[in-house]
Order: sequence, then C-alpha cells, then structure tokens
Amino acid sequence: MQMMESFELIAYRISGWSVNIFTIFIAVLAVKSKLLTRDNKYLIIGIYFCFIAFMELIGSITAVLLSNNLFLDYIYIPVSFALLSLYLSRQHTSKRILHITVAVIFLFCFVQLFKAFDEKGYQKFNSIGAYIDTMIMLGYSLTNLSLLFLHRSASQKLRKNADFWFTITIFSSSFLDLIISILSDTSYAAGSDSVLYALFIFRNFFKTFLLIGFQKGIKLL
Repeated sequence: MQMMESFELIAYRISGWSVNIFTIFIAVLAVKSKLLTRDNKYLIIGIYFCFIAFMELIGSITAVLLSNNLFLDYIYIPVSFALLSLYLSRQHTSKRILHITVAVIFLFCFVQLFKAFDEKGYQKFNSIGAYIDTMIMLGYSLTNLSLLFLHRSASQKLRKNADFWFTITIFSSSFLDLIISILSDTSYAAGSDSVLYALFIFRNFFKTFLLIGFQKGIKLL
C-alpha cells in the first residue's frame, strides 16, 4: 500500500511538472515573439502566459516543500480570470461588452478578496472561485468561438487565426477543469484517494496537451 501511494505521488508530481515546464515554454515563446510589446488583446494574453508560468512554478515548489499553498488560489484565480476576461472582451468591438466585463471582474475579485480573509478562508481550497471562474470562462469562450465561426469566411481558415487557437484552448481547458472538478468532488465524498490521484494525473497530462493550442496561436502572430 505504501509503495502504491509513493508511486501515485511521484506520478502526480511528474504530471504537475509537465504542466509547469510547458507553461514556462509558452511564456518564453510569448516573450520571444514580442507578444508583450503588442497593443490591445495580445498584450493581455501575453501577460497571462507569463503570470500562469510564474504561479504554476511557485505552486510546485511550495508543494515539494510540503507547504500549505492553498492561498495561491486566491491570487491565481482572480488574476487569471481578469486577464482572460479582458482578452476575450477585446475580441469584440462593442464598448458595452468591455464595460460589462470590467464590472464582472471587479465584482468577482471583490468576492474573492472577501472570501480569502473571512475566517482565514485563504487556508482552504478556493472551490467556489474555481467553479465560478470555470463556468464564466466556458460561457464567454464558447460565445466568442461561435462568433468566430459565424464571421469567418471559408477562405479565411480558422486554423490560421490566432484568436481561434487562444479561445478554443481557453474553452477546452475550462471544460476539462469542470469535468475533473465534478468527478473529484464525487471521489472525495466517496473517500477514494486512488481515484483522486488518477483524476489529477490525467488532468495535468491532458492539460499539457491542450496548451499546445496557445503555442499554435503565438506562432501565428
């Protein structure tokens, strides 16, 4: 039993580092492609790439040191939510959409801040923030994907559109997180640690694969 637990823990850490390595690769690629010097939406998505690479790295280091890193969720989730929401809003020309997006960001961040410091909530997993973030990102990215399909002519292939790759990666990652969250909550209630490890290992490796979409998008700019 102890050997099995050690194997599961090792596999989990390897899968986690696979995500870290690839997010760092994406961040380096974004810097090299001068994404951070561009205006508007691509500057925002470039900052997002660098931010998640840094946060994933910090998360893995604190996990190896057996330190409680649950507080990182209260930084990671609101900031990534804000950056991705702003990027998705910039795909629209309507100023009203941008204003609504900014209002939602402020409301979400305020709730997250309150939850973090209410009875030391930062010491607990930010499940509510994760669910809300995932659901909004799913809806927002799906809406943008629908508009991309409707407005793109047959001669302008979506696979050559950077916004398509960025948006579909956001949608796919959010959908994956939602499914894994539902399954992990069920497994946690059932007290099955082995299933939890299997779910998180699968999630990390599959998320690494999905991040290739960001790489494709960067190369098209």
